[in-house]
Amino acid sequence: MGWPDEDCLVPACAGMALGAVLVIYYSGTIRHYPSGLTASDTLFFVWVIVVFGFYYSIIAFVFFLATIFWVGIAAKPVNWLLEKTRRKNVLYLPLVKEDRLFTLGGGAIANIAIFTIAIWTGHPLVNIVGTLLIIGLVYALLDELSRKPKDDGIVVDPSGRPFSRQPIPGSVIKFVLVAGIYLAPIYFAQAGGGITRTTFETMGVRQIKVGLFLEQKEYGAALSSLREDGYIEGLACDGLCEIKEADILFTGIGNNTKVRVSGEAGSATVVIPNTSILMIVKR
Repeated sequence: MGWPDEDCLVPACAGMALGAVLVIYYSGTIRHYPSGLTASDTLFFVWVIVVFGFYYSIIAFVFFLATIFWVGIAAKPVNWLLEKTRRKNVLYLPLVKEDRLFTLGGGAIANIAIFTIAIWTGHPLVNIVGTLLIIGLVYALLDELSRKPKDDGIVVDPSGRPFSRQPIPGSVIKFVLVAGIYLAPIYFAQAGGGITRTTFETMGVRQIKVGLFLEQKEYGAALSSLREDGYIEGLACDGLCEIKEADILFTGIGNNTKVRVSGEAGSATVVIPNTSILMIVKR
């Protein structure tokens, strides 16, 4: 058993397409859709999607490496039990033969990282374990198809008959299986939300716990009202008004910026024109 062939790998554009869907989803979760987009804003938006594809590809690879670790450990005992059943058409787990030290060593590190982050962030462990099981099953199917003799690109059963009356080319089935491995972390482990937020923070579109400076003459009364209602704790006005520890949910794309402020009464969101923001300070 080795790593999947290059022609079976999901192209990077899959990550970008997935990023586009999640960017739209993120905009929906904060109830803000950018308006007044220019050509430069559109290019920046595409760049955000590219960054998401890069981050997600790393996460998908880490999950795949973590799965191969468990497959390598469980292959011999599981296959031995399956052989004892003496049943035909049994799906055996692939054995790790190539790059064993890298696969098992890297897989162990990947598992430590995944479960540590999951416990630290309070992410449901059942989602993580389920994702590893699904990736392992799909990988076993992919390995089984790769070892079967080819019949004009058609996937056949052990008796040599096609699986369907209108057989699907084996390359298509393999691509679907590899796509399943690639997409499993976002669908089952629910890793997309964190990656989307990280992507926006990396690009500066989302900024958490920053100081936001506005004109007192224009926004002083509104901000004071929010402070009196208990929605802003840190507010200092002297010619300029600074909102301390504000969360910028969306900025830099379009005409407006969406900001979340918090206080004793809870949190509130406000939309401010980009041109009204004089300074953003990250302490």
